[in-house]
Amino acid sequence: MFEKLVDVERRYEDLSRLLGQPGAIGKQDELQRISKEYSELSKVVDLYRKHKKLEGEIAESQHLLSEEDE
Repeated sequence: MFEKLVDVERRYEDLSRLLGQPGAIGKQDELQRISKEYSELSKVVDLYRKHKKLEGEIAESQHLLSEEDE
């Protein structure tokens, strides 16, 4: 499951780069399609990034607790 989320995040970043390049998207319909996909992925990517951050914080807390036990 998380492998798929990594792919989604990568696609989101690719779309972000495309949208940030002036003139990279020549057709209006293509711009709308990319913008829509970017918007839809942003919700998923935001939650995934929050999840990764929390996992890191949990791992750090567990490490600190294990050091205290020693």
